[in-house]
Amino acid sequence: MALKMWLSWAALLVAIGFLVKCFEDNGRQADAEALKREQDRLRQELESLKQRVH
Repeated sequence: MALKMWLSWAALLVAIGFLVKCFEDNGRQADAEALKREQDRLRQELESLKQRVH
C-alpha cells in the first residue's frame, strides 16, 4: 500500500511539473511560481512520509 501511495504522489509531482512548464511556456509566470511552491510543499510531505515508513 505504501508503494502505491508513493507512486501516486510521484505521478502527481510529475503532472504538476508538466503544468509548470506549460504555464512558463505561455507567459503565466505567477501561476507557474504558485505551482512550483505547491510542488515543493508536496515533495517535502512525500519525504516526511517516506521517513515515517522506514
